[in-house]
Amino acid sequence: MQARSRSIHLSVHIHKNPAAMAERAAHILAAACEEAVAERGVFKIALSGGQTPIPLFRLLAAHDWADRLPWDKITFFWVDERCVGPDHPESNYGLARREMLSHLPVTHFFRMRGELDPVKAATMYEEQIRADFNIGPNEIPRFDFMLLGVGDDGHTGSIFPNSPALLERKRLVIDQYVPERKADRLTLTLPVLNNSRCCMFLVTGKEKHAVLSKTLNLLDEPTLPAQFVRPAACALSLRTRRLLCERARRVVFFREVSCPPMSIPPDATAAGAVSAPPACISVPMISCCWTA
Repeated sequence: MQARSRSIHLSVHIHKNPAAMAERAAHILAAACEEAVAERGVFKIALSGGQTPIPLFRLLAAHDWADRLPWDKITFFWVDERCVGPDHPESNYGLARREMLSHLPVTHFFRMRGELDPVKAATMYEEQIRADFNIGPNEIPRFDFMLLGVGDDGHTGSIFPNSPALLERKRLVIDQYVPERKADRLTLTLPVLNNSRCCMFLVTGKEKHAVLSKTLNLLDEPTLPAQFVRPAACALSLRTRRLLCERARRVVFFREVSCPPMSIPPDATAAGAVSAPPACISVPMISCCWTA
C-alpha cells in the first residue's frame, strides 16, 4: 500500500520586539476569529500562560483592539494550568484575567480548576470540553485556535520532555506531576492540539535559539514536545523576534547545512522547501513568531 503523504506549510514571522510580535499575532488571531464566526457562529480559543503572551493580551485589551473582535462570540479555554487557585500569581487563568479578560466584555470562558485535586480537575475539564463541543467519548474537539509557547527545554503547554503526556492518545486532559517543576500540572493532550484549526506559537529569547531550530525542522523525527505539534489539518503559526540564529536559518530554509545563511524576510515560509503559504488560514500551515 502506498504511504499517504501530508503537507504542512511553515510560515515564520520574525519581529524586532515583543510589541511588533503581538501586533502581528493579533492580526492572525483576528483573521481566524472572523473566519470561525462567519462559518460556525463562534470562535473557540485555548490560551497558554507565561510571560510571552502578555504583550498580546494587553494589546487585545487596549481600546484600539477591544472594539475589533466580537467578544460575545468568543469562548476561552486554557491549554494548561498550574495546580494553584485562580488568584495565585502563577495561575495561567489569573494571568489572562488580569491582563486581558477583566478589561473586555467576555462572558464565555472555562478555566481549569487548578485549586482542586489534579485528577478530579482533569476529569472535570475534559467533561466540560466534551459538553461544550457536544462530542462523544471517542471524539476529539476541534478548537479554532491554540495559543502556544515553547520552553527552553522544548516543552509546550505542560507537556514536558519524557512526559507521559507524549504518549497519551485517548484522553483530552491529563494531570501529571512535573519533576522539573516539582509541581502538579494540568494540560490538554497532543491529540487535542493537533486537531485544532490553527496553532500559533509565540517564542521569545536568545536562550531558545537551539530549541526553536529543532522545532522548525519538520524533516527530522520529533523528539521535543513542541515538535509533536504537527496538526493534521490546520494552520500552525510560530511568532518570533528578528534574531533567528544562523543554525535555524540553514536547517529550515536550506536542507544542506553547507549553504550560506539567507536573510529571512518577515513573512518567510517553508514546507520542507520554501514556498508561499495559502491565503486561507484554515489550510495546513505552521507560522512562527519569535523575538530574541
